[in-house]
Amino acid sequence: STLGHYEVLDKAQLFWACRYVFNLVQLKYSRMIEDVRRVQGELFRRAHARLLGAAECLQGPGMSTRAQRERCLVDATQELAGEALAAYWNLTDELMFKYGDGFVAELSPHGEYVARPDPYPDWWLRAVNFTEAGPPPVPDNVL
Repeated sequence: STLGHYEVLDKAQLFWACRYVFNLVQLKYSRMIEDVRRVQGELFRRAHARLLGAAECLQGPGMSTRAQRERCLVDATQELAGEALAAYWNLTDELMFKYGDGFVAELSPHGEYVARPDPYPDWWLRAVNFTEAGPPPVPDNVL
């Protein structure tokens, strides 16, 4: 589930899940990266636990052949790849739900939907000349 290629969209590949996350995060990087880092941290902890499990497996009885040792490592990495694939596709849904309409939408601890505005900062609005009257008009010669 870790292989992928630009020429074939395959949602069973981690390549495409990561690519979707990367492109979604461009919409509101300063906010979304916090969610991405949370998921990455969870995956790093899982990877560490899997590697510790693989190390125990390698030290266990019956690990006399290369094939048996490889099986320990392959099982651990395939399980982790599957978890990462699911986590990143879930993250795309979380990001879309939370940030998809210019608000920050979340569910309260009681399951209630809460959406708070998340406007662009004033410095940015001034920098792009988006004042209280809205964006600058499109020049006539552009249309």
